[in-house]
Amino acid sequence: MDVEFNRNTNTSTMAINNHILAITLSLISFIAVVGNLLNLMIIYRCRSPHNINTYLITNLAIIDLMTGLITLPIVVIISLSSLHIHPVLCQLQAFLLVFFYGASLSTTTAISFDRCIAISLPYYYNSVRTYQRAKIQAVILWLLPLLIAIAPIIGLGRYSYTSMLCWINISDYSHNFSITVITIIYIFTAIIITVICNIIILIIVYPKSVQILTGHRNIKKSLKTTLLIVGSKLITWLPLSIMILTEFIHQSTPALPNIFAVIIILLSCSNAASNPIIYLLTHQHLATKLKSWLHHKKFKTNIIAVAPANKPSISGNLIAIDRTSNF
Repeated sequence: MDVEFNRNTNTSTMAINNHILAITLSLISFIAVVGNLLNLMIIYRCRSPHNINTYLITNLAIIDLMTGLITLPIVVIISLSSLHIHPVLCQLQAFLLVFFYGASLSTTTAISFDRCIAISLPYYYNSVRTYQRAKIQAVILWLLPLLIAIAPIIGLGRYSYTSMLCWINISDYSHNFSITVITIIYIFTAIIITVICNIIILIIVYPKSVQILTGHRNIKKSLKTTLLIVGSKLITWLPLSIMILTEFIHQSTPALPNIFAVIIILLSCSNAASNPIIYLLTHQHLATKLKSWLHHKKFKTNIIAVAPANKPSISGNLIAIDRTSNF
């Protein structure tokens, strides 16, 4: 009787946690899609020259957009149908999760490294950084996580349903030892490089480079945005990374309360939504462009709404607005 009661209680608790996870992930997915589309649109319409850092952040916005548009909705479906998961859907969700979040992590590391070199060696940076090299780097940033994500599908490991989503079963040494070791090395190498680069920027280089930075306004403007984006990535990735490492060392899933597992998953998934918010709030030029664009759209809508009452004069005003509009 007690065993049956405990089983029903655990099932009920798991169902509640899955619903909380699904609702929150749906909100994160919506913010990620809208926010990153807005970012990409404003960056595209921005007439100022784009530097390498902008291209890297654009790459990150594309990754986060795809995460919110494709990956997170599938995670929501998985969390709501945990007892009846189609194997193909589970494999697809795990592949997309590893691929896009791996690409997000590698791009974050690339952004940190790019800013570190730009701040510490600005003249060298300007002489060696070209758009051709940036394109090659972008391909590598997508290729490495793709290889890791596809490995379990072609037999070098196994994806399975573990704790509210499909993922690599870290404690299954017999099937996943090699891919788990590769994944852990990939994650912690990226995190260590990111941390070292930001320590160099904050402690060693930045206090000694005020005069140098004064002559490089683009570098100085992008530094705050970069540090906030990278910092948010580390905060949201570290709990999951530590849990993966702990599970690998002890060969068993850490005995965490379900609510903590939900929080860790939500933190790791919130990356896709946090980056566009940070970028829009800290990048003054893009924020100004966004306000100008919204004001222009609202103003034009109001004019069109009034148009039938005053056709001759409004038509002339519309022509004048079209000629003088900068957006």
